[in-house]
Amino acid sequence: MNDTHQSEITALETFDDQFALRFVRSRATIYYSNYSSYTDTGKITYLDNHWLELLKDNGEQLVIPVNAVRIIKLIEATDKSHEATTLLRPSGPDATADS
Repeated sequence: MNDTHQSEITALETFDDQFALRFVRSRATIYYSNYSSYTDTGKITYLDNHWLELLKDNGEQLVIPVNAVRIIKLIEATDKSHEATTLLRPSGPDATADS
């Protein structure tokens, strides 16, 4: 087997989790790779190198093979409201309070 071809396959098999996490909790329209006019719209709840999980507005939950996806068109960016409730540093006594 050609070494160049092997390195291309290896690169395709690796998946950047941080890249995928940018799109989880985003609203998107999924266009399928069979070029049909059929699409699905909803919130992406899971994404890895094999599966995309989409929660539609009507409550249906779809698990779609990634190789069946042609385009993911983002409608709304990732909801980062959960980050507002994340404590980034430990809380402690007020530094101005007398002890």
